[in-house]
Amino acid sequence: MALVKCKECGNEVSTTAKTCPKCGAKVGPKHYGCGALIVAFIVVVIMVKCISNVSDTTSSSSSSGNSESAARQYESQWHPEFHKGITQTLAENGIRGCGEYKYKASLKHDNEYVVYCTSDGKNWSAYLVWTSIKKVTGPHRTDPSFD
Repeated sequence: MALVKCKECGNEVSTTAKTCPKCGAKVGPKHYGCGALIVAFIVVVIMVKCISNVSDTTSSSSSSGNSESAARQYESQWHPEFHKGITQTLAENGIRGCGEYKYKASLKHDNEYVVYCTSDGKNWSAYLVWTSIKKVTGPHRTDPSFD
């Protein structure tokens, strides 16, 4: 049993009581009203939009039907050199097995990369990496059109 303050007189009242014993005001659970519902709706809409944008990018670059167009969305040459932002984003997302990686930057979106990782130099996994928001999707199958 917790105690809360009465809205009317400020007296401490049990949360199980229906009315304040001092002033008789009704005591009940807090109601958050219309404003909270509007805020919750806006948050849900923003989350759905963000998820659909990431899903659209992921599906366009990992589906075989769009592989040719996906390859055209990134630079033509692989970069084998170290990239601090990619390395940090992979590590922060718990991606293992990237002892060696190569990447191509997106031609359409800043700080978006397709990254191929390997731990043995033979078996590669593909990831989509957004360094600005520290997001990674994958592993995805490698796409022959990227080679």
